[in-house]
Amino acid sequence: YFVVEGVGIAQTTVRVFSMTGKLVFAQTAQGNVVPFSVASELANGVYLYVVTVQGADGQIVTSKLSKLVVLR
Repeated sequence: YFVVEGVGIAQTTVRVFSMTGKLVFAQTAQGNVVPFSVASELANGVYLYVVTVQGADGQIVTSKLSKLVVLR
């Protein structure tokens, strides 16, 4: 799961990319929790992700690009 902390979060979108820039996961959920169902399908390695949050007031905030490591 991706969990965003904050108050008044109406919708959260998570996009995960390979290091070459290929989109490997995208999901939007109501509220602040987004299931990350493909984690078991991704190969070990480093990925990039961006989280976009829409508040109850309609304001949209996008995170900076961050790294995600999958290691089993």
